[in-house]
Amino acid sequence: MNKQCIYIIDDNNHIGESIKFLVESINDKIYKIEYYQDPMRFLDRKLAQLQGCVIVDLFMPQINGFELIKKLRRENNFINIIVMSGNCSDSMEKRAIDLGAQAFFPKPFNIEHLLKQVFSMLANSQVISAKRAYT
Repeated sequence: MNKQCIYIIDDNNHIGESIKFLVESINDKIYKIEYYQDPMRFLDRKLAQLQGCVIVDLFMPQINGFELIKKLRRENNFINIIVMSGNCSDSMEKRAIDLGAQAFFPKPFNIEHLLKQVFSMLANSQVISAKRAYT
């Protein structure tokens, strides 16, 4: 069984559930998918043990995406992070990347491009994990 998971974190239930539904429709149960409308519930997890990809919105109540990335990176340097935001600028994208995100998608985004990025990151993570296991 694959230990990798796709974590979707967005306070907008419509967006979060839509992404989850679309990922599930093409995922064929290869990866587990978890959606969090409350970013604090996501942060309650054992972050160091997470594997896979996090898709996170930048602007949410309680904690913004930048702070979430910082907390996640303090405990986990290996998980992939994709940021999405409806309010974006070049400086926000640069800050997200500098904090440890690998990709940035302005809303509205092309869902096919997002999914292609997610599955590419997950495939690369599996190769890296396999190499670590044999060294």
